[in-house]
Amino acid sequence: MLHLEDAGAAAIVMHSLFEEDVRNDELMIDRFLVNPDAFGEAAGHVPFGDHYQSRLDGYLEQIQTLKSRLAIPVVASLNGSSLTGWVELGKEMQDAGADALELNAWFMPGDPRVSGDALEDHYLALLRELKQVVSIPVSMKLSPFFLRCRISCAMPKRRALPGSRCSTASSSRISISTP
Repeated sequence: MLHLEDAGAAAIVMHSLFEEDVRNDELMIDRFLVNPDAFGEAAGHVPFGDHYQSRLDGYLEQIQTLKSRLAIPVVASLNGSSLTGWVELGKEMQDAGADALELNAWFMPGDPRVSGDALEDHYLALLRELKQVVSIPVSMKLSPFFLRCRISCAMPKRRALPGSRCSTASSSRISISTP
């Protein structure tokens, strides 16, 4: 990363941390490290609790390491699936030192009766909730199949998300950013 900074990079955007990976780690830790009695014969094959680093712990440590070594901003990236996951993990990333958050939003409803307005409300509720607990800038990338660009770019204004901006880096990605 230092080479990128030396070459003139304006910021570092980290790889995405997937909420489902964090939740799976939590379940595994509970099953094998917190309550290992159910599998006594396997106890010698699992790491001791103080030697195991979850994906979340590793990601937060990487943010701290990058911030200690770089002068340029570090943008943490989160691919979440639940409102509480976005908020909790986003707050932890900010607390670890991230200068901004990139949210990779991908919600595909299984019910064909879910309207476009309902999808917009889902994404904007996520942004509103997250912005209540973090003070750093947030950028939300929407899937290329979400809505047409001009509709999506009007979404934050129609739904009263103050200070938000919309941009497209390509025809397949739409980004809504908040200060």
